Amino acid sequence: MTQSRSEYNKKYYALNKEREKARHKEYCKKKPEIIKAIQNRASAKWVAANRDKKAAHSAINHALRDGKINELPCFICGGKAEAHHPTYSLPLDVVWLCKTHHAEVHNGKN
Repeated sequence: MTQSRSEYNKKYYALNKEREKARHKEYCKKKPEIIKAIQNRASAKWVAANRDKKAAHSAINHALRDGKINELPCFICGGKAEAHHPTYSLPLDVVWLCKTHHAEVHNGKN
């Protein structure tokens, strides 16, 4: 039984990971306008699908900028924190978590 194209590509990439990373990095240097267009399209697609999340992120950023709220240390470990929205319907109601604990919350570990 022959393997599918995607299976072949996965195996090839696994065997040639460093070479492919270097090739991709070089491509990105040569074609920054294409990469930027791809990133812009992906960003616009995310915003269109997640308007409530974008609004909550903007509300926090504006409140921080305007001095209405202050950034606090991580609720769990006391380290440098970022805002976590338990619910996006209350954009300024956040829990301050470090990157590690924030990722754990989103991955269901905490």
